[in-house]
Amino acid sequence: MNSSQHIQNTVPSICVVYTFIGEKPDHFSTLAYAVLVFIIITHAMTFPFTIVLNSLVMIAVKTRARLQSMSNIALACLALTDLMVGVFVQPLYTPFLVALLNNETSGWACTLHTLTRYFVNFFCFAQFPTFL
Repeated sequence: MNSSQHIQNTVPSICVVYTFIGEKPDHFSTLAYAVLVFIIITHAMTFPFTIVLNSLVMIAVKTRARLQSMSNIALACLALTDLMVGVFVQPLYTPFLVALLNNETSGWACTLHTLTRYFVNFFCFAQFPTFL
C-alpha cells in the first residue's frame, strides 16, 4: 500500500463545518465560547424583529402613495432581501452555532452549514442589482 492510498483512507468524508474558524478545535477558549454564545443569543432575539420591521417597511412603501419614490422602492427591495435573511438565514445559523459549540460534525450540522452559506450568498447577491 503506497502512502497516497493510506492518506486517502484516513481522511474522513464529512463536510467541514469549521471553515470560518480554521481547523476543528479540541476545545474552545473562554473568550471564543462567550462570543459564540453571544452570537447565538443575538440571532435568536433579533430574527423576529428583522422579520416584522422589514415587513412593515415594505407595507408602508406599498400602501402609501407618497412613499413610492424610486429611492423608497429600492429601500423596500433591500427590506425584502433583509426579510429573507431573517426568515431563512438566522433561524438556520443559530442551531448550526449550537452544534459548533457541541463539536458536532454530523450530517445535520453539515446540512445547516451548507444551507446557510447558500442562502447568505443568494440574498447578498440579490441586493446588488438594486444599486445599479
